[in-house]
Amino acid sequence: MVLDSPFCNLRQLASELAQSEYLSVKVPSWLLSGALAMGRMRIKSLCNFDIDQLAPEEHVGNSFIPALFLHGIADDFIAPHHTQTLFDAYNGDKELEFVEGDHNSPREMQVIRKAVMFFCRALRCNPAPASARSMAQRLGFDAASVDAELNKRVLNGQVLFDAAKQFAQAALKGARSRLAEVFRSSLPCRTEGTLLLQDKTVRAGYCMGILPLPTEYGVNRPPLVLFCLISHSSMEVWRSTEGREPEVLTRVETQLELGIPLLFIVDLALPTSEPSYYGPVRAPILKLRLGSGGAEIHYPLSEEFEHSMFVWPVTHGGNAEFFDTVMKDLDLPGSQEEEPACITPPAAAAQPAETESGSSCRQS
Repeated sequence: MVLDSPFCNLRQLASELAQSEYLSVKVPSWLLSGALAMGRMRIKSLCNFDIDQLAPEEHVGNSFIPALFLHGIADDFIAPHHTQTLFDAYNGDKELEFVEGDHNSPREMQVIRKAVMFFCRALRCNPAPASARSMAQRLGFDAASVDAELNKRVLNGQVLFDAAKQFAQAALKGARSRLAEVFRSSLPCRTEGTLLLQDKTVRAGYCMGILPLPTEYGVNRPPLVLFCLISHSSMEVWRSTEGREPEVLTRVETQLELGIPLLFIVDLALPTSEPSYYGPVRAPILKLRLGSGGAEIHYPLSEEFEHSMFVWPVTHGGNAEFFDTVMKDLDLPGSQEEEPACITPPAAAAQPAETESGSSCRQS
């Protein structure tokens, strides 16, 4: 446990606050006891809870979990002696650190690192060696400082793009896996292309990097990387994150023939309107299907995302050819759909089949 600014006894804390600068008129000591007794009775009748039982100092002697106690030396809301009392009574492995700041001060980065290292020792897990560069270091910023900036955007678009690409590449281990040239698009959108699977081991389709919207927990959030893939026997959606093997979110069985071109369509669409307590839900729905019909996947995502997104044609574990790649914006629910814009396939992909007019763009 890491315990920052705990109190040792609620009644004692209430007495101290009644005499502190937090009240414009201090409560006389002769009146305080009666006021606390009335408050205790009122809370007990309404909540069936006795505030006098909130006395951690009476119980910490029975705890043996490794604990790091922290307290700001300028804390005038819960005085530092509360933490000292708990630390003295604690029976488990324990450490005590008085730090700069008051009760509500953001803790400095070295304090946060000390807490992290305490967890590493207590949980018997070694942190990454100094020679091992983290994703943050490879992208050129300090992840700890970024995490501390809860109200200011630190990560720019290029950093988020690079992070999405590295998440994707980390999931594509092996010489027979690759990302083709990136397309930049905006949500909601449709990506479709003609694929030709050449062997039973290959999965091919599209990799998408999408950016979560800021929340009250922070604005510098890592991208979400999704793989939308087909093989001769399945249609799958993967998720890639730093430091983990790719996770299969959903999968359906298929029976596809090798060597035959297939139209693969991936929509990242917004729902029409799903009212909730906070208003309409705008989390997108990922839709995968084949132009010839058959297997489909509808996978609702759990949160909202920014409009900007990245799309890479991708092959994994074998050989596949991409012909035409067509992308278009999907109109918001209730509006008229537009004709798709035709995009020249990336140079890294296989050469497209030419039409009689010589154009590589065609409607499938």
